[in-house]
Amino acid sequence: PSSYVNTIAHSSNNGRTFTTTQGPCSPGLGGDLEPSSNNVIWAYCPTGNFGGPLRSTDSGATWNPVRPASHVTTNGAQLAPESDSTAVLTDVTVGFLRTTDGGSTWSSLPEPPQGQYASWIGFTDGTTGAALVAITENSPLALTLWRTRDGGADWSKVDF
Repeated sequence: PSSYVNTIAHSSNNGRTFTTTQGPCSPGLGGDLEPSSNNVIWAYCPTGNFGGPLRSTDSGATWNPVRPASHVTTNGAQLAPESDSTAVLTDVTVGFLRTTDGGSTWSSLPEPPQGQYASWIGFTDGTTGAALVAITENSPLALTLWRTRDGGADWSKVDF
C-alpha cells in the first residue's frame, strides 16, 4: 500500500519530540536497521534480487554504502554490528565476512565453514554474539548454533 513509507524517527530528548528523515531502504522492500550507538546505525537493504549494507554516523540523516569489495549479497543476508566500527555480514553467497573499520574493508572468516550462512545473527554485548547457521549440505536444511566471545573474529560451534 502507498501508506508504507521509508521513514526513521529520531529523538535527542528521551522521546519527548522526534524528527524524521528518509530511511536508507527502498519503500516496500523492507530492510533491517541495527543501531550500535546513538549516532551510528547499520542497515541491510534488499533491492529486489540482491541487497547491500549501509552505515550512518549521524543518526540516519545520511547513509553510505559499505559493500564488501567483489562480493554480491542476496536479499536474505544478515548484518550484525558489534560496535560502531565492527560488524559481521553473512549470506549464502559470501559465508561470514567481518569489518573492523566501519565497512571500508571486509575479511572472510574461516569459521563457520564457507558455504554456510546465518539465518539469524546478533550480539548481546560488545564481545559476545551468536548465530543460527544453516548447513546447506544436509537435507533437509539443518541449523546449528555458533558463538563468538571476541566480537565476531572467531566463532565456535555449540554442541548440545
